[in-house]
Amino acid sequence: MVFVAGYLATWTGAGVVAFLVGVLTGRAAPALQWDQAGRVLTGATLLVAAAYELTPLKNVSSASAAARLACSSGRGATVGPGRCGWG
Repeated sequence: MVFVAGYLATWTGAGVVAFLVGVLTGRAAPALQWDQAGRVLTGATLLVAAAYELTPLKNVSSASAAARLACSSGRGATVGPGRCGWG
């Protein structure tokens, strides 16, 4: 139950931030509002994100993040020349 509550809180927070960014961007740059260039900009962003998912760079980034997480959790992963990248 705690996991579900945390999951919902995280995505609710992310949604609120995204909404506020959209509102503030629309006010600061009216040309980027949804009914003008906003749809094209959103579509382009999704295409770039989809292309990134298919590149080897994503796998490298994911492996690096997983190693850092393992080190910070105390599981002692070996990264680089020494334990957890130190030494």
